[in-house]
Amino acid sequence: TILANRGRHYFHHCYISGATDFIFGGGTAWFENCHIHCIGDGYITAASTPFEQPFGFVFNNCRITAENPEIRTFLGRPWRDFASVTFLNTNMSEAVRRQGWHNWGRPQREQTARFAEYNSSGPGGSSAGRVAWARLLSDDEAKQITIQRVLGGADGWDPMRAH
Repeated sequence: TILANRGRHYFHHCYISGATDFIFGGGTAWFENCHIHCIGDGYITAASTPFEQPFGFVFNNCRITAENPEIRTFLGRPWRDFASVTFLNTNMSEAVRRQGWHNWGRPQREQTARFAEYNSSGPGGSSAGRVAWARLLSDDEAKQITIQRVLGGADGWDPMRAH
């Protein structure tokens, strides 16, 4: 379980497992080449991104798997109105529900939540059946979501300089 509640976070080649809301909070986080493993039915993310924050959680080149073939999960649900979660180039097993996203029983959040995908693959990555209120990004839109833009902040932090 990861609580990224404030600040900016960079996760690289991590193994993260859980069942319900196991990646959550109001911070900004970039997940690169991470293995997200679902051990029960539920929701991967529960973002509470503030309105003024342009990004919440961004997953790039990750993979989503499950403990067994019966497990079903949503990519996320909005903990607060302006939740922001984006999956880029992510391989999704059959554990990911075809709807992809859930409104947490609050239909009004469908107007404000910022959920998006780009180039999802695997049995759970099909855009067919996804909720209409989540976005499928174009090539141009996806190119704008870079680690520097997401994590840079006012001080220009670049976690890639440390590697």
